[in-house]
Amino acid sequence: MCNTEGDKRSNWLPYISSFLPANSRLRSFYEEAYYFRFVCCIITGDVTKTSSGIIISFLNNAFTLKPSNSEVTFTIQINGETIVKISGTITLEDTGGTLKGPDTTGGGGGGGSGGSGGGGGSSEVRTVTSIAELSALLASLSSNTLQNPYLIALNTSDITGIGPVLNNEPNKFVSLDLSGSTITTIPGFSFLECTSLTSVTIPSSVTSIGRGAFTSTSLISVTILNGVTSIGVGAFGFCASLTSVTIPDSVISIGDIAFRGCTSLISVTILNGVTSIGVGAFRECTSLTSVVIPNSVTNIGERAFGNCTSLIAINVDAANTVYSSLAGVLYNKSKTAVHTYPAGKAASSFSIPDKRKMTHFTQLQS
Repeated sequence: MCNTEGDKRSNWLPYISSFLPANSRLRSFYEEAYYFRFVCCIITGDVTKTSSGIIISFLNNAFTLKPSNSEVTFTIQINGETIVKISGTITLEDTGGTLKGPDTTGGGGGGGSGGSGGGGGSSEVRTVTSIAELSALLASLSSNTLQNPYLIALNTSDITGIGPVLNNEPNKFVSLDLSGSTITTIPGFSFLECTSLTSVTIPSSVTSIGRGAFTSTSLISVTILNGVTSIGVGAFGFCASLTSVTIPDSVISIGDIAFRGCTSLISVTILNGVTSIGVGAFRECTSLTSVVIPNSVTNIGERAFGNCTSLIAINVDAANTVYSSLAGVLYNKSKTAVHTYPAGKAASSFSIPDKRKMTHFTQLQS
């Protein structure tokens, strides 16, 4: 029923600190104790402040925090019955900032029978304005998990050296928002093998994503804002956790092997504007089941969708002047040449639409 979650400080801190005397060391410590966590999850819901405590309600459950001097009693009430999970009482001692109670460090384990461990990530967005500030911030944070990354907004004009900074803290997982930056390019190999990077937002100021910029990272999601015109060779290659991507209509070219080996990629949306899809651009994206080619595309490289073993349909916009599709198979416009027969199609045989018109038969790309 309950799992340990990361820091939910923004939900409860204003209420708890209001019970503590102003200017007291205890109150100060509460406000500085960044990684204070309860053993059971606090889920965003209705928050009510009463004379007896704070009640956070969701569904049929209510989490009640009752202040009593320097103690906060944590109980769970379900249908009027109070059930205490793991020690129930967390004691704060005003002894120079010592916090006693289960899992007070913000680190991994939840301890006891009522919760499971979680990382030290947070819903709070931390903003830094330089790579040096980012390095200092990461050094000050505790280890977290891939599922619970730190949310960091990097507002800068230069991301030189960002890769080594992230790789120097491999256990500090980060969701990076660059939308406030003024950078115009993501240089080649900037984030190469940054396994702590879980998501990224690329700003509209960027026009090009360089060769291998995000190769072999732990990206689960990527947001490419309108403005990017080119995605370089292998830019997102072998991002094995990436599940979806939308190519905005500002993009003109998707480079060779740009998304090769993204084995968890199940959704690719290519908006009208792209003219070129490079050689092997989506090769070995083994979870991809279908893709739509917009009417703007005039060039699709060899094996662009090769070895996509789950792919059953490549559909082309009817207005495309160079390519067409029939039953999920990719042809030239006049259907006199086969470009790609999807590797995931289960058919044991394949019939050419009209053999009399078939003047060229390319090697089946699968």
